[in-house]
Amino acid sequence: MSDFVYNPAVEQAILASPGLRAILGAKAQHVGEIAIATAPVGSGPAHDQRVREGTDYRSNIGAGVIDVGGRPAGRVLAEAPHSIWVEIGTSKMEPFATLRRALEAGGAS
Repeated sequence: MSDFVYNPAVEQAILASPGLRAILGAKAQHVGEIAIATAPVGSGPAHDQRVREGTDYRSNIGAGVIDVGGRPAGRVLAEAPHSIWVEIGTSKMEPFATLRRALEAGGAS
């Protein structure tokens, strides 16, 4: 058996391949769907003017592929202004950890 020889050109070809981006996008979409399905409904403090009427935490969850340092990465993100409170909790509310739990359930942790 021969020894492995690292080839940076092969690594770059894999990282730049549409196939890898498709796999990462599909995985991110799957995790995003889990997050949406398990997110609290009707969340968002009513007094917070930044939260648009008719929106909640679930409707602000998105998924996709981004570039991080020249490498593709799957990303699931909640963009509601109160997302951090839902994810990590407050002194008056336990953390719901929607995104973390979705990552674990989707096998992406």
